Amino acid sequence: LTAHLAEKATLSTYGHVKINRGSSDVVPACTTGNITLYVRTDGSDSNDGSANDAAHALLTIQAAVNKLPQIINHNANINVAAGTYAEDVMIKGFTGKGEFYLNGGTNLTTAANFTVNSISITKCDSLYMKVTGFTAIGTTVTVQSGFAATYSSGQQDFFFCICTTSSAYAGFSSGVAVTVYFQTCKVANRGVGLQHNMGMCVSDSWDAGSTGNTIGLKAMYGGQLAKNGTQPAGTTAESALYGGVIHA
Repeated sequence: LTAHLAEKATLSTYGHVKINRGSSDVVPACTTGNITLYVRTDGSDSNDGSANDAAHALLTIQAAVNKLPQIINHNANINVAAGTYAEDVMIKGFTGKGEFYLNGGTNLTTAANFTVNSISITKCDSLYMKVTGFTAIGTTVTVQSGFAATYSSGQQDFFFCICTTSSAYAGFSSGVAVTVYFQTCKVANRGVGLQHNMGMCVSDSWDAGSTGNTIGLKAMYGGQLAKNGTQPAGTTAESALYGGVIHA
């Protein structure tokens, strides 16, 4: 290991290593303390994200995600100001024993003021991860689901999230080795309200306006979907295929 490491340094709440392969690039390795980053529509991705003002905040959510070390052993918060962010936010490849929070609105009413194309969590291990208070408006083939969690261990929570733009694709989706909790969200006018494949999903207390979907809930390929309270409504309320189970 020492043959490959030129130095190890600590900078603020980031742990860094420099790889001795003819490059001076510093690669973020792991957290050494809690991190909070700020995003605003009047920010800049050239900023460091350290404060909630135009001189310091980042412009895009993805830039904030990309600034985090891949190993999160503390709390990592990304606080987003109200506004429109025309991004497909991808949260990918994080691990550690800490917690990750992407914070927008604090309820369904305020979530309408925090718009993105989509938010996806994939290939993250061990972490507790929570996305709160966003509205996804993307409808393209690239976006497909407004909110998604796949191929991850640990737990992923989505609270107060909205996806009501008309599309043949699922508004919310999860699957493959995940434990996902959808709480007090809203989905309407989608091909499927919530689709789950392989793994465990809890669908809890959806907004009463979760209507107009072709299928409300869909479980496939051994996926276990537990439900509580109001659920997304559809022309077909529930569909379970290929060993998927929807539990009352």
